[in-house]
Amino acid sequence: IKDGKIPESIVVTGQPSFDQLKQYVDIDRNYYIEKLGLNPDKPIFSFMSQPLGDREDTLRKIVTGLKEIPNIQFVIKLHPNEDGNVQRMILEEMNYNALIVKEISAPIISKISTVTSTVSSTTGLEAACMDTHLVYFNFSDKPDFVPYQDMGIGIRIDKVEDIKPILESVINDKEFTKNIVHNRKEFTESLGIAAKNVAEVIKEVIGE
Repeated sequence: IKDGKIPESIVVTGQPSFDQLKQYVDIDRNYYIEKLGLNPDKPIFSFMSQPLGDREDTLRKIVTGLKEIPNIQFVIKLHPNEDGNVQRMILEEMNYNALIVKEISAPIISKISTVTSTVSSTTGLEAACMDTHLVYFNFSDKPDFVPYQDMGIGIRIDKVEDIKPILESVINDKEFTKNIVHNRKEFTESLGIAAKNVAEVIKEVIGE
């Protein structure tokens, strides 16, 4: 529209690549929890890592906050371009245990998590599709790259001291997350229709 396109000529179809997430919605959560050696009776907090410039500082801040929360299980899902060495170094340095995962897909990790987190990855959208609570970290003075809070499907954390109270509220307080759960439901209702929408637009264009 900013470039002069007529609004009526634009059709919002959705992102076809997200249609495939439907296959993960009904996975056996307990199977993967057991496979990874996690405790189903304790909260699972996952972090979708990214090879960003502030990666080390961000992970140190996350671990500092998590140390204040008893019984939480921390899972780090590596980005395809990461080998886990940086994460292992920081965990050892801070004397903190976490499970580092690379081969299992991000939607599955989100599905087994009580809360999923990221900085700016679209895996946050995947978490919403998996009906998993989402928090995201922005410790910088820059605007959110993906404004999950403005979208109504995530909660922003920008201070280390906020990690404990926000996570405990997300995990334990249904009233705190009521609106997010509602927004997430609306978001996931579009799952599986993007490719169909694209096909319909193509048919219309070629006159079928």
